[in-house]
Amino acid sequence: MNFIRSVAACSTVAVLLSGCGTSYQMPAMAEVEIQRANSVIARENATPTPGVSILQGVDRFERVAKRVEPHAEAMCQQETPDRDCDLTIRVDLDPRSPANAFQTVNSDGPLIIITAPLLQGTRNDDEVAFVMGHEAGHHIASHLDKRQSQQIAGALILGIAAAYAGAGDPNQYRASQNVELAMNAGAGLGGVAYSQTYELEADMLGAYIAESAGYDAEMGSLLFARREGGNVAGAASAMSLWSTHPRSPERIATVRYAVADARAKKAAGEPLRPEARTN
Repeated sequence: MNFIRSVAACSTVAVLLSGCGTSYQMPAMAEVEIQRANSVIARENATPTPGVSILQGVDRFERVAKRVEPHAEAMCQQETPDRDCDLTIRVDLDPRSPANAFQTVNSDGPLIIITAPLLQGTRNDDEVAFVMGHEAGHHIASHLDKRQSQQIAGALILGIAAAYAGAGDPNQYRASQNVELAMNAGAGLGGVAYSQTYELEADMLGAYIAESAGYDAEMGSLLFARREGGNVAGAASAMSLWSTHPRSPERIATVRYAVADARAKKAAGEPLRPEARTN
């Protein structure tokens, strides 16, 4: 199985929509792997999660972050040496927050946030390690930058189309409103156009990071197989892990492939990183 990395210049509208920079092509999944992943999802949703206290969740976070952070930074430096790889991993202690994890950037550089309710819903250290690796994968693959480029491209494409369609409209206010609505719609469509691809890329990179840190990434990915849970009263409308990281059998199967490859490389004394080639 090969994970293919390709670097392409953003020279056309189509490429703008797909995003600039490094991308990873996932291996084709055999039907038997999809069926096995569906069985895993069914099993996980039939197994109750007892949950832990906030203090236990924070202890788990601190223990895992110490091991995962240097491996995530090393993977970042290997894959994207020109990016800022000085990652900061923090926990949001607000019990009213939804169960979520996300990657962002602040004035100090790339930042990963994991909320206390999500930590309370984890079953083991492997799940926390995989979440950290997954979010680091989003940074390594430049997903925030790509989404922003796609939003701009989508807004421009639909905005230009709307302007062209309304060129002969004598009501200029109506025409400008149509252009604004079209640009907003285009930005929304551009932002979600490749969301599933990005999740698979982050899953794959996260698996290598967790395995290199000594965790079981396949076991850790089971958190993503479960139904939504952990939200507290009053936070139902907030974005949760399950609205931003949707379940799918392809995700479980991708992690299985990545774990098998990572462990084979570890046994052979090779670096734990995706096999790559430049197109």
